[in-house]
Amino acid sequence: MEDIRKARAGNEKALARLMRRHAPLVQMLAKRFEEMQDAFQAGCVGLMKAIRGFDEEKGCAFSTYAVPVILGEMKKTREKHFGWRREKQLLSANRYRDEMLKQYGREPTISEMAEKAGIKPAEMALLLECAKPVCYDEDGKMLSALPDPVWDSWQTRFFIRDILDRMPGEYSYVLKRRYVYHESQASLAGKMHVHQSWISRTEKKARLMFISAWQCT
Repeated sequence: MEDIRKARAGNEKALARLMRRHAPLVQMLAKRFEEMQDAFQAGCVGLMKAIRGFDEEKGCAFSTYAVPVILGEMKKTREKHFGWRREKQLLSANRYRDEMLKQYGREPTISEMAEKAGIKPAEMALLLECAKPVCYDEDGKMLSALPDPVWDSWQTRFFIRDILDRMPGEYSYVLKRRYVYHESQASLAGKMHVHQSWISRTEKKARLMFISAWQCT
């Protein structure tokens, strides 16, 4: 904590020590963005922002605060890689999804959308992730996506389960079906006998609730 206080006060040596100390964390998070060569550099920018913006009085561990800030910077940098060609491919895929929903009442798979857009499924998944609206908390700070248990440690998986267990039942259920079982909103709406718009609103509220709890874990 002493180095963080010094770094926030402008001490460059303290900032350098913190950057070296937390570099492995940035490297681990950069694995989620293997398609982007400058993911680590973007993560270092996020780490620096986290060091300068951390407030120990809020009761959160620094690493807990830093992870969403680092991921947010990586995601913003990744989005800059997409030009008009990617936007055109995404538009084509979204139109195809709307047509499928109207005609057949289901969302197409990522592979189907990728084939329609003329790209690989992995590229389609990346485009869809980048197109997700960025969420902000009441202070205007950008919130990252939900933590990824594939890359994170067993402690992270424990915290994820604990937060989900403490959330209202419908919020927990929607998040589990959407992010653990990768079920589409349309399919989940049919299973719960509700409108897809209700699933969308509930998912957004649940994500904000989860991330708020995650930051104070």
